[in-house]
Amino acid sequence: MESSKQLERGLMGEKIISEVLQKYLPSYYRIIDDIFVRTEDFEMTQVDHLLIHPQFIVCIETKNLSGALSSVDEEVWEQKNYKGEVYSMNSPQLQSLTHTMHLTSFLTSMSITIPIYSVVVLLSNKVCQFDVKSDMYYQDKCPVLYGKELVPFVLKKGKGITRKGTSF
Repeated sequence: MESSKQLERGLMGEKIISEVLQKYLPSYYRIIDDIFVRTEDFEMTQVDHLLIHPQFIVCIETKNLSGALSSVDEEVWEQKNYKGEVYSMNSPQLQSLTHTMHLTSFLTSMSITIPIYSVVVLLSNKVCQFDVKSDMYYQDKCPVLYGKELVPFVLKKGKGITRKGTSF
């Protein structure tokens, strides 16, 4: 169970990422924060941010963490704080990929087909270090980026798209 301080820190991180996206992306991108998507078994899953481009969607899982992070396996990450204490957590990459799977299924049920990309955003590389070499599981399907890398990542996805796309 998350403490109120962890929850507050997480919400602050989500707010910062939303503000960065709104400030630095062209106006044709739509940002939906804190959205709930229905799963196949009629439960709900919460997505931090959906970034909607006319021709693709980016599903963003935001983490406002500190310390050294590494991917232990497909389901678990470890966080080592400045005191050397180690904590385990569910993989944010798996979380984002699961959100993407449910969103794809939901949109497909409405006959909407659009590419959806998963990404995990760590707020700052000054207080949080992720060991990309440890992540042999999902880095190709769901890259881990620092906040400053998110806008260039999104703009690169949109570059060179010329076909007529889905409109919302």
